Amino acid sequence: MIGGFAGYGLLRLITPEDGLGANPNNFCVSLPFVSDFQAFWVEFFMTMALILLCCGVWDPRNKNHHDSVPLRFGLAISGLALVGVGI
Repeated sequence: MIGGFAGYGLLRLITPEDGLGANPNNFCVSLPFVSDFQAFWVEFFMTMALILLCCGVWDPRNKNHHDSVPLRFGLAISGLALVGVGI
C-alpha cells in the first residue's frame, strides 16, 4: 500500500497543473461517459468473454494444450481492459 500511495503522490507531483483538468480532485479517477445501463452491459459482455476463455481452457479436449494458457489469459485480459477503458 505504501508503494501505491508513493506512486500516486509522485504522479500527482510531476503532473503539471494544466494536465489535471477542470477539477483537480478528479485526478486518476474513472469517470464513465456512459449511462449505468450501458456500463452494466459492457461489463456483462466483457465478463462473458472472459468466462468463455476459462471454459475453453478447462475443456477436457484441451488437456494437452496448456503450454500457452498464461499468454492466452494475459492477452485476453489486456484486450478486454483496453476495450473497456475505451468505452
